[in-house]
Formats: sequence, C-alpha cells, structure tokens
Amino acid sequence: MAEDEKYVCTLSSAMKKLAEDELNETDLNRDRDIQALREKVRGMPGLNSRTDGGFLVRFLRTRKYNVERAFQEEETQVAGVVFVEDLAGMTANHVYYASSPTLMYKGYGAFQNAFPCRIKGGHYLNESPLFDGVFAIIKPILSEKIKSRIQMHGKVYSTLHACVGKHVLPPEYGGDGPDYDDSVKLWTDRLMASEQDFIKFNKKGFVTHGNLGTSATGDETMSGMAGSFKKLNVD
Repeated sequence: MAEDEKYVCTLSSAMKKLAEDELNETDLNRDRDIQALREKVRGMPGLNSRTDGGFLVRFLRTRKYNVERAFQEEETQVAGVVFVEDLAGMTANHVYYASSPTLMYKGYGAFQNAFPCRIKGGHYLNESPLFDGVFAIIKPILSEKIKSRIQMHGKVYSTLHACVGKHVLPPEYGGDGPDYDDSVKLWTDRLMASEQDFIKFNKKGFVTHGNLGTSATGDETMSGMAGSFKKLNVD
C-alpha cells in the first residue's frame, strides 16, 4: 500500500450527509486534513506509522475533524459502534489477571483517547459483584461522555432491546439476529484471515520510547506535541 495513497470515499449520499452533520466532514476538508495529519505524523520523531489516506481518515472521523485531537467499514467510522459484553462466567482469576491499576489505566486511556472509532454506547450483561468492584476502579478514568453511554442490564435483556434493537441481537439474548455461535465463528474466521495484516501493522509504532503526557483537555498526547496540531474551526 502506497504511503501517499489517496483516499477514495465510498459512502452513500445519506452517510455523507451524516458525516457532514456529525463529523464536520466534507469533500474539501477531508483531503486537506488528511494531508495535515500526514505531515504531523511524518514529523513526529521515532514514529513509524501508516500514512495512507484510508488509515488516517479513521482518526479524523473519531475526533470530528479536529486535527489537534486527531474498523474498516466506512459506515462504522461515521456512525460509530455500540458494544455489548456478556460477563457471565467472570471469575476471580479474570479479575486477578486483568485488574492491575496500571494496566487498566493504560488500556482504557488508549481505548477512549486513541482508538480510531466512535463509541456510541456500551452495554454489560450478567455483571457480578466482582465486575462492580473492577468498574469502580475504572470509572474515574473514563470521560463523562463515555460514562454516560455505559449501561448495566444484569439479566434484564428487555432494557437492552430498547437500546440496541432485537434485530441485531442473537436469540440467546432474546433477539432476532444471527445465532451467537455463528457470529462467533464469523468473527473468528475474519480475524484469522487477517493474521498477516496484524503482523504487518504490529511493526508500526514508535521506534524510540518517549514520555507520554496528558493535555489540559484530557486527551492522550505525545511528548512535546500538545497544542502543536493545526486547530480547525469546528462547532
């Protein structure tokens, strides 16, 4: 893939309208801001990153075309994602291996500040007192926006239906969508088929280690880069 490969928009007219209304994305500013972000990435010492347009536009969409704050399907980049996590079977061993404060801080910090996808909602099912304790540790790390989009449903799936829609949920959760095991196999097959991509992308990143800091707005930022990105006029 060419590092300067031009992004070609494949969105429908309706999705283009949504992108403009919610993300401030137009044909004009898209190309301009992809190039601006590309220049910033290339100017970051020690950073080995993809700079093709299709990769960079994901981050622009996540940050609503503010280059300073700057899934493969374009519709997902624009509309965002809602995740549902079933915590049935969670044990003390899971908590032991996953509840390091440092690990949680880094993991959730990267998830909400660096992950190139818009999180529109998070729903937990069958949560236990163990998870309540873990979430109490995680909660202060999360932004107010993310916290407002997280809901606990326990074993009451009807409240999940009201938020997500039965048509996308498997029968195991009272939905009308594909069977749970079939969905798991579909995603497992897609992940395994992408193994070479993961190997290639895993070679990207910082060649040298620098200090990471947090800007005054709470965004994770690279050392020396706070306030250096081009600020765009956005509402």
